[in-house]
Amino acid sequence: DLRGEWRVYHRGGVLPGVVKILHAGTTLYNDFHSEAEDLVAANDCICRRDGWQVDMASSDVDTLRWASQDGEAYTWRRIQGLKDFAVGDPVAWFGTHSKIPEGSTGTVVGFAETRVRVEFPEGTLPANPTDLR
Repeated sequence: DLRGEWRVYHRGGVLPGVVKILHAGTTLYNDFHSEAEDLVAANDCICRRDGWQVDMASSDVDTLRWASQDGEAYTWRRIQGLKDFAVGDPVAWFGTHSKIPEGSTGTVVGFAETRVRVEFPEGTLPANPTDLR
């Protein structure tokens, strides 16, 4: 089920705003709907009506890797909430931090208001759940 909120990444950075996937593939970009950007299932792939397709081989239920016909690429990552984590969960870091490289793995050790406290080899970080998988 792909319903939920997603962050869009392009060329190493996160784009502002949120994509919401609703029932039946309807999408909202920052709460704005464009029918051309709704998702459809066709020929064993997930596509948008404007020609973008999900690379099914490198995508999963929490990461969608999109490619256009002209070679442009974007990645959507599902926004995780605090309720999606438990103490002891292994997580991967996809945020920006001076001491913790992207892709580092750590363990959830607790929670602080809107943050997930994660212990990495480099130290403990109160991480934004959107930066974890």
